[in-house]
Amino acid sequence: MAQPAVIVEPVEPATLTDMLDGGWRLLHEQPGTVLALSAMCLVPATVLSGLASAAVGANVSTLLTLPGATGNTTSDAFPIAALLATVLAAAIRSLGVLYLGVALTDVVTARQWGTRLGATAAMGSALRRSGAVLGAWPLLAGGAVISYVMCFLPLAVWLTFTAVVAPAIAAEGIGPIAAIGRSMRLVARRFWMALGVVLLSSLVATVLTWILTLLPSALAEGLPWGARWAVNSVVSALAAMLTAGPLVTASVLLYLDLRVRTEGLDLRQRATVAFSRAG
Repeated sequence: MAQPAVIVEPVEPATLTDMLDGGWRLLHEQPGTVLALSAMCLVPATVLSGLASAAVGANVSTLLTLPGATGNTTSDAFPIAALLATVLAAAIRSLGVLYLGVALTDVVTARQWGTRLGATAAMGSALRRSGAVLGAWPLLAGGAVISYVMCFLPLAVWLTFTAVVAPAIAAEGIGPIAAIGRSMRLVARRFWMALGVVLLSSLVATVLTWILTLLPSALAEGLPWGARWAVNSVVSALAAMLTAGPLVTASVLLYLDLRVRTEGLDLRQRATVAFSRAG
């Protein structure tokens, strides 16, 4: 006879504070998992971004100029290459954040049933959903670019309406278009609360990242180009590992809260357990 299911951390309606604190509580209780997932998803983009940022201000024209070359071809081309590297890093980071959201959704869901999912298992689960992730990624990135070009306000609205795409992919196993539509429908029912979660969690992560990187970046300014890039990349990677997990977890908790308040997810969960115990 199968053992009855037991809810260790049942889903319940959450306050704004609960959602903002939840990510930091998860980091405190499972630091290895959260930090490892953040590193796997975000460090490559962070290193590339650090390289591009350091390269923009570096005087490396003499290193890149080929023998016999004339004019300022290299110095003109290098900032363009650095700009392209920055754009590429931003694109890779957005993809990493999407994968991180899928992985952390599995971690949070497993905790509800008393299981601690490790980083390797969570990342493996996220990679198995690559079809949905890679399908949603260009649509989300394209919408963000269009919103950014328009102005900041549409960008905030777009990011809010698409904040729970990754949790929807992970928890419901749906495709990219369905996940985006699902996110928009859930958020539309409680838009202002969702907007508050997105803006406040992003603000906390941004301020903390700035605090963590300010002094090391200032000290690195006097170093040669290569050393400056190395210091900035390492510091940025560490800051991203510390702040990205709680930021993304806030979106996971937002998804669960939206489902509790609009679909009775907590009641469904309790009913599942009751039927399981009844055999």
